[in-house]
Amino acid sequence: MRGCLTHCAGLSRSHLDVQFVTTPQPPPGDNLDAEWVFADGARFSWEHADKGTRAIITFTRSRQPAPVTQRVAFMAPAEALSEAVFF
Repeated sequence: MRGCLTHCAGLSRSHLDVQFVTTPQPPPGDNLDAEWVFADGARFSWEHADKGTRAIITFTRSRQPAPVTQRVAFMAPAEALSEAVFF
């Protein structure tokens, strides 16, 4: 994420005011998660948990957060490669 955001800021000649923090010990059951907190108080979080079978996306602006949960699975290497090439 750091590399991508830094690259995008460079392309747009924008100032990247960001602080990256990593958790030394993730909560049990989590595979990968990220949370973005914006200067205006808005928050965006993404979690891929339960051994890759569940994704939770939450965006909070000025009202109560409403998480969206999706059932997902990790892709096999061939599927992942085809998705990466497509996008």
